[in-house]
Amino acid sequence: MAAEKIDGVALAAIGAGVLLIYAGLTGKNLLAATRVLVSGKAPSAAAQAYPIAGGTAGTGPAAGYQGPAGAGGSPGQNQALAKLMASGQHPDWITGQQWSDWVALWNRESGWSQTADTRRTGAGGDNANSAVFAYGVPQARPYSKMPMAGWPPDKGGTSDPSAQIGWGIDYIASAYGNPSAAWAFEQANNGY
Repeated sequence: MAAEKIDGVALAAIGAGVLLIYAGLTGKNLLAATRVLVSGKAPSAAAQAYPIAGGTAGTGPAAGYQGPAGAGGSPGQNQALAKLMASGQHPDWITGQQWSDWVALWNRESGWSQTADTRRTGAGGDNANSAVFAYGVPQARPYSKMPMAGWPPDKGGTSDPSAQIGWGIDYIASAYGNPSAAWAFEQANNGY
């Protein structure tokens, strides 16, 4: 039986596929892992792509994005943080119609406040004693879907906008694909 020849293109495709799988499984930034590998170092030396902010308690999408420590706070700061956090994986979200729709979505949901709490506003029929309620910038319902750092202080969290926004980005991406689709659903259903 004759040995088959593997050409350079096929070998490069196999290598790229292996690197892509490696980056996905380890959370490494694909571009950084490629650069590190080309420089002759092990891809494990590459930076994490999206370090998890504050752990992953609860169910639903994990917060796969992290903003700078201490970032966020005011609605404007939280919007700037969201742009920064989405810029790597979803750059089309931070300009044009996608950005306008994202701003409108979270303006309606929380006013971009990391302490927006339906127990205080009464939204969704919630009251001060509600066990299930929506919380934070993306209004995760229940709040425990987000990493613990995003939870309200009375539930053991710190209302970290980075954890909340990271979870919200993952939620929009997995449930709707993009902010415009989430905003269209919000408008039609008074919630997303």
